[in-house]
Amino acid sequence: MDKIIPFLFIFILIFSPLAFGTVETWSLAIMEISIFLCLLMLTIKNKNLAFYEVPGIIPFALILIYILFQLIPLPPALLKIISPETYRIYQDTVFISGLNSWLSISINKKQTLLEFLRISSYAAFYFLTVQMLTDRKMLRKTVYVIIIFASVLSCFAILQHLLSNNKIYWLRELPYGGSLFGPYVNRNHYAGLMEMIFPLIISIFLLYKPHLHYVSLRDKISALFNLKSTNLYLLIGFGAILTATSV
Repeated sequence: MDKIIPFLFIFILIFSPLAFGTVETWSLAIMEISIFLCLLMLTIKNKNLAFYEVPGIIPFALILIYILFQLIPLPPALLKIISPETYRIYQDTVFISGLNSWLSISINKKQTLLEFLRISSYAAFYFLTVQMLTDRKMLRKTVYVIIIFASVLSCFAILQHLLSNNKIYWLRELPYGGSLFGPYVNRNHYAGLMEMIFPLIISIFLLYKPHLHYVSLRDKISALFNLKSTNLYLLIGFGAILTATSV
């Protein structure tokens, strides 16, 4: 379990963008099941330990309660006060038949429940992130995985754009059109992902910046290439350039 939980956590981070942005039912189901499974295993593993306090969890919980409240059947009089527009829709449909039963604010309960599960999975993953990345080793590993993933994805996205046949991964057609880039149907969604990752790459790039104290440029260059961290520094810099270029 000690190895499965970190693996599943990293899998979720990588799978979600690659699965066409996780906007389809199958990909959402895999993401949500993976998150809740990871949370369950972490809870079992740490059942005798206290969890770290999660900032902002109360607003998250209030949002989930608000969504659930929309699924609760309410008497027509109360429904009219809380949601006049929903009451009007019911009045033109359900109430015409003479039924005066309790009804929920949500007209589409199935979709509301699916949204509740989706946002619950986001809250669960946020909780997981706070608990798992307090470990320095796991934090370091996650950061490097994200940097490598973003660099490889950027390279792929650029190649796909240059050699495009208007199919994602050169296989998946766009049935409803779109402006694909990388694994996303909408290039703006890809840009949003890279804009979130880019500051992280720059931060690590600056962290590994060599501090050289030499007078001449020749001595600085010589010292730079003799440092053990130079290769890593250059690779991170190249990743940053790829990520920025792909946007």
